[in-house]
Amino acid sequence: MNSPQSSPASLSPLSIIFYALLASQLIFAAVVFFLTQSENLMPPIQGNLVIEFVLPVVIVLEILLARFLSARRIDAIRAESVPQRRMELYRTAFILKVAMLEGAGLLALVGYLLSQNLLFLAMFLLIVLVFLMNRPTTQSASDALGLSESQLPSQ
Repeated sequence: MNSPQSSPASLSPLSIIFYALLASQLIFAAVVFFLTQSENLMPPIQGNLVIEFVLPVVIVLEILLARFLSARRIDAIRAESVPQRRMELYRTAFILKVAMLEGAGLLALVGYLLSQNLLFLAMFLLIVLVFLMNRPTTQSASDALGLSESQLPSQ
């Protein structure tokens, strides 16, 4: 039986997608950090209502929406009787969730790039933490699908 940290063949593509999305966020964060430390960059935008108030609200809503949509899809998956089909639907729900979290992270980085407000950097770090907590494991998949780890489809 697989440990909660290992991934069967059915979770391998999810792990690749997960780490690719994580790497893209971290690389973009490094670029943003370099650009904000560079003296050739335009000065930060101050006092812009959209950046200071609307963008944080959009980021928080996107995080909440990712969780809500994922939970709704997971609930719908449990009605499916074929384990292979459940796994396919789980993959879709998982990709939707992590892609929305990545979008929120990238928005936070853009907000930091434009305003150099540390609130956006803190939001990005929080999003990365939430992102890491959603790493695909056999335990999380079996819990979401209502199957034991041994019942998870191998492909």
